[in-house]
Amino acid sequence: MPKHIVQIIGDGRNGGGTINVLALVADMIASQARITFVSQEGSEALARARALGAAAVGIDFMSTRINFRAISRLKETVATLEPDVIHVHGARAGLPLSFALDAQRRFPVCYTLRGAHFVGKRQPMRYLAMRAERRCHRMADASIFVSQHDLELCASRRLVRARGQSLVIGNGIEIDEFPAPKPPDPRLVTFLGRLSFEKQPEIVLRVAREMAADGYRFQMIGGGPEAERLHRLARELRLGDAMAFLGELPRAIALERLNGSGALLLPSQWEGFPLAPIEAMALGIPTVAARVGGVPEVVEDGVTGRAVAGHAVADYVAALRAVTADGPSRRRMIEACRERAATRFSRRRVALDHLALYDELCARRR
Repeated sequence: MPKHIVQIIGDGRNGGGTINVLALVADMIASQARITFVSQEGSEALARARALGAAAVGIDFMSTRINFRAISRLKETVATLEPDVIHVHGARAGLPLSFALDAQRRFPVCYTLRGAHFVGKRQPMRYLAMRAERRCHRMADASIFVSQHDLELCASRRLVRARGQSLVIGNGIEIDEFPAPKPPDPRLVTFLGRLSFEKQPEIVLRVAREMAADGYRFQMIGGGPEAERLHRLARELRLGDAMAFLGELPRAIALERLNGSGALLLPSQWEGFPLAPIEAMALGIPTVAARVGGVPEVVEDGVTGRAVAGHAVADYVAALRAVTADGPSRRRMIEACRERAATRFSRRRVALDHLALYDELCARRR
C-alpha cells in the first residue's frame, strides 16, 4: 500500500462529494495509510480531516476558476509533500493541479468526476467546463467515476483518454453510523441536499402545495444559494406549516431529522451517484427521484422507490402517493431499502477498491 496518499477536493462545503472524500480519508487512515487532505482554506472540511488524523492543507480554490495562486500553492505543496499517490476530486481542484504538476512526476494521479455538472450549463460555459474536464482526465493515470452513466457520458464526449484507465467506484455508507430506524410517518416527505439550482428544490415546494390538503408535510434539510428565493416562494404559495426549512445541519443531526420520514424527494436536474438516497435506504425510507445521471444505479424503480422521468409536478405527486400508501407494497419497499443499503453500498468496499487501484498504479510506475 502507498505510504503517503494526498486527497484533494476544492469544495470544502458540507455536500455529498466532500462527505464521501472525508469518509475515504477516515477509512484509509484506519488502514494505516498516511493521509494529507487538501481543500478550501478555512473550510469545515479541513477541521474534520484534522479530527480524523489527517494532515490538512488549505488553498483558495473558490475565488475564481482560473486561479494562478492555487496553481502556485499546489506546486509548492506537492513538492513539499512528496506523495506516493495524489487523488483529486472534481475540476475545481483538478484543473489547477493539471497546471501545477511536473510532466516527469514519479507518482500516479487519480481523478474522480463526482457528477457531470457540465450537462446543466449553458453555452459557452458548457464548452469551457467540458474542456476543463478533458484536461483533468488526461492529466490522470486513472479516471474514476461514481456511476456507469457518467463514465459512458464522458467517453461519448471524448473527455477521457482512449487508452487511459477508466473505472467506476460508487459511494458507500457505514451502517453502524446510522441511528435505529424510527416508525415512519408516511405523510412526512424530506428533501436532503444543497439548495442550489441543479437540485431543483423549487419543485419540492410545488409538490408540497399539491399535497398539503391531504395532510402531507415537507421538510428541507440543507443550505445554499437558493435558500432566500425558496423562502419567498413558500410564502407566495402559502405553504405555512406544510413546509419546514431546517437549514444546513451537522450530518448526524440531519440523519436524525430524516429518520422517520415517509419518503425522500430528490428532483435533481442531474446527479452523479447521490448519497442522500443511500442514507435514506439505511433508515428504511424509499426515495422518489428524477431519473437522471446515476440515480437509476441507486434507486431501483418499484423496489427501493420510484425513478421519475421528466420533472412534471404531477408525476412526483403520483410517485409519492404510491410509495407512501400503506400496504404490502410499501412494507416490501422498506425491507428492500434496508437490505440493499447493507449489502450493496458498503463504505469498506469503496475504500478497498481505491487502495487496490493505488497499489496497481504505483506498481506500474515503478
